[in-house]
Amino acid sequence: MEDELNGVVPCSSLAVESTIRVGTAGALWGLCMGPYNSRKNGLSGVDHAAFVAKSVGKNGFQCAKQIDCGCGRRSCNCYKD
Repeated sequence: MEDELNGVVPCSSLAVESTIRVGTAGALWGLCMGPYNSRKNGLSGVDHAAFVAKSVGKNGFQCAKQIDCGCGRRSCNCYKD
């Protein structure tokens, strides 16, 4: 589907959409693994909730920051050599 959108939709729109998708996937990963790791570390109560929240934020951000639009245009701001 992204191939159909190249040339029609600006690069920035593709980059934002990809960032949201992958960032959400990272946040979901943190939401699934956070409680497991928290219990493994022996945390409970407020410490458990804080650990899960940090896990969601950390994983979501780490995944989302590695995205570019994938258009391959040299004029695009996210083009990397």
